[in-house]
Formats: sequence, C-alpha cells, structure tokens
Amino acid sequence: MVQVRIFSGLGSSIVPYFSRGTRRIEKLISASPQKIQVSHHIWSSWRGVSKTLISNFQREKTGVPIILIGHSNGVLACCNIARRLAELDIPVAYIAAIDPTPILFPNIKNNVVRVDEFWGTSGVSHLARGISYHKLACCKFTDGWVGKHNLHIHYATHVEVSYLTDVLQRIEGSVQSTLDADSLDESHHYRNQWSPETK
Repeated sequence: MVQVRIFSGLGSSIVPYFSRGTRRIEKLISASPQKIQVSHHIWSSWRGVSKTLISNFQREKTGVPIILIGHSNGVLACCNIARRLAELDIPVAYIAAIDPTPILFPNIKNNVVRVDEFWGTSGVSHLARGISYHKLACCKFTDGWVGKHNLHIHYATHVEVSYLTDVLQRIEGSVQSTLDADSLDESHHYRNQWSPETK
C-alpha cells in the first residue's frame, strides 16, 4: 500500500489555522480510489514516522512507494526522513515542499525521484531566500542528483501558499501520476533500481 505522510509546520502546533493547507491536501489524497495510507503529522514527529516507514517498506517484499508532503518546517521533516531512508537505500517517489522554513536544509539524495517546490512571494521565507541568495528556505540537492525538480512561485504569503487551489491541484495531480505503475517504472527506473528484489 502506498505510504503518504503529510507534515505541517511549527505554527500549526500553536494555531491550528496554520495546518489549513496540509489538512486540505490530506482530504484530497484520502479521497483517491487507490489503496493509499495517508496520515497527517506535526513536523517534529518525523523520527517516529521514519521508523514506521522503514518497517512498512521492509515488510513488503517488493517495497512500497513513499510520498512526503510538507509545509514550512514540515519540509524539514520530509528532507530528514528522505535522508534517513537514503541510508537504507529506500526510495522516495515524490516530495512536495511548500514554502520551506528559513533554515539551511539537508541535501536531498538520489533515493528521491521527484520534488515539487512551491514558494510564496511574501513573508519570512521569501525574505530569507533573498538575503541568503537562495541558501536558506529552499530545497538543496546532492551533487549529481538525477531526479526531477519543479519550482512553482506564487504571489501569496507563507501560509496562503499552502492552501492555494493551484498548489493543491498540482500536488494532487503529482501524487496521482506517481501512483501510476507506468510512471513509477519510467521515473528514475524506480522498481528496477530500488526494489529489494534487485538489491
């Protein structure tokens, strides 16, 4: 069963309004007719989530697609999980990174097939990207990364960008295409390169 983990940021632990966007994404993906296990988490719970994903993946002899979606500090959770999975040669089929928080992120490695990044044009993350020359508040990739990265910029605040209709539709569409078996085979040779059957 496909594993989808969605992470809200720091503010959502104080003000539920800040998880408005990630909750909408959870609802959209949960409505899919395909077999998907979707769960929503606060960003700081990434260690426990990564343990569960590792256990689920190793239990399935052919592996299971893993999808990570995060907003603000939730993007840090996604990157940390992806890095942990890379240590065990476990692939991540897709990451949606919504307006990353203004910090320096760990590099995304070659176990990640595809990344969609969504930036707002106002707020603290936007300012951090500008003054740091894009060293902060954006995804980083290891040298020689062979995945696919799409950057989408929207005229919106840090919170607003997480629930824009266009952003939600793009993420929903990317998740659905990732779930397609042909897409998994073609993108980064997902099954051939990463399935435990061929390791």
